[in-house]
Amino acid sequence: MRTDGILSGLAALTVLVVAIVGAIVAIFRYTNSAFILGVLPVAAAIIVAAIQYRQAKDKETDARLFSEKQAAYTNLIGLIMGLLHEKAVEATSEGQPALVAKLQSIRTQLVIWGSSLTLLTFDKMGSLATDASGIPVAATKWMAELLGAIRKDLGHKDPPGAAMEMALGILKEPDRSIVRAAIMKSGK
Repeated sequence: MRTDGILSGLAALTVLVVAIVGAIVAIFRYTNSAFILGVLPVAAAIIVAAIQYRQAKDKETDARLFSEKQAAYTNLIGLIMGLLHEKAVEATSEGQPALVAKLQSIRTQLVIWGSSLTLLTFDKMGSLATDASGIPVAATKWMAELLGAIRKDLGHKDPPGAAMEMALGILKEPDRSIVRAAIMKSGK
């Protein structure tokens, strides 16, 4: 099925090239050369201006999207940091609705502004199992995957293992060293 698509694309490209060459030959054969030399620069200027306009619009859209993505990702990481360090959301029954509301708001932002990889990784949070040892190895690996997806979406070119180090960096000592040792021991 993929080969058919490639062959169809090549056939369409060949027809397009032949049509363009035929049009150029017809223009030069049946049109006065002075007219062509007068129209050609104008046509080239119009084409260049259209390309530059499109590039400027794309750049403007990318800048707007970047700031929206940055805000959504900052909210997400801020919530996670608040849960880990500041205990901003209490684990009581009164605090749960607030946490659910914040997570729903962040997920909505991710649906609109985030990449599909980031959204899929965020959704894995609900299926995290508690580690038998009590050490949050699975949660830290999830966090590393989430941070990697966020940074990739924002255009960072991080080396392998950087996302895991960032995830471990969120933890405080001695938890950081304990989780790092557990991850190394698990071999993944």
